[in-house]
Amino acid sequence: MKDGYVGYWDGEEWVYFHWAASEISDKLAIPSRSAKAHLRKLCASGEIRAISSAESDLLEEPAPIPPSRWRDRYRRIMASAHCS
Repeated sequence: MKDGYVGYWDGEEWVYFHWAASEISDKLAIPSRSAKAHLRKLCASGEIRAISSAESDLLEEPAPIPPSRWRDRYRRIMASAHCS
């Protein structure tokens, strides 16, 4: 099991937003801030899908985060976002 692993929902594996950004930063050798900005852009474009769940608990039904929400209020939703 990888460090950023959250769990399965709707038949897919999801990971923490910050973990995904850290992996991007490490693999592309770019600053963390740039990796997070790139990941937010991917979420806003719909290329990467994101869900939100209370306290990272995927036992409850998570809520999909529509791409438009990333464009408008990405900073508030980042803390509880998971990516697939």
